[in-house]
Amino acid sequence: MPRAIRSLILMSLFFVLSACAQPVLVSEAQSRALVVGTIDIDMSRFQGVTGREFKLSPAQVEADVRKALRAVLARPGNANADIKLVLDRVRLVSPGQAFAVGGQSSITGTLSVVGRANNTAIVPPTEVSGISEQVRLGGVIGAVTSPTADKDYQQTLRGFAASVHKQLYGVMPGADGA
Repeated sequence: MPRAIRSLILMSLFFVLSACAQPVLVSEAQSRALVVGTIDIDMSRFQGVTGREFKLSPAQVEADVRKALRAVLARPGNANADIKLVLDRVRLVSPGQAFAVGGQSSITGTLSVVGRANNTAIVPPTEVSGISEQVRLGGVIGAVTSPTADKDYQQTLRGFAASVHKQLYGVMPGADGA
């Protein structure tokens, strides 16, 4: 089997397994009952979009992350919890980085979930991260198949939101019927 194909298979397997290995942050009962209301995003520690030339204001990143989270965390029912996310960074892998070492674009931050009824922590501040939906290889293939900065950013937003969904609900978006 050619080395490039073998590398693609191994990297794909790694990313699938790493997505499955994310810890669920709440009990199964809490997960079933959780209906997110407010999503507050704190940008005080935000280091900006790094890794490739892509200009976005912190306000735009904040709005985009909130929109991505709201899209995947929405559930029917009355909101019983609020989310606070302290966003640390958005790292986009440039074509040059993809050529040299490969890697995934990512978003990291610290997530907490607070119950509305009694203002108690459901999830204490916990570091969360998510990677782009697109698997990235290193070398020439990685550089050639690297998406535009905007597409990479959108894929990374969706990947991060899916990761948070998995950590709160125990399954990837769409697998819970929501």
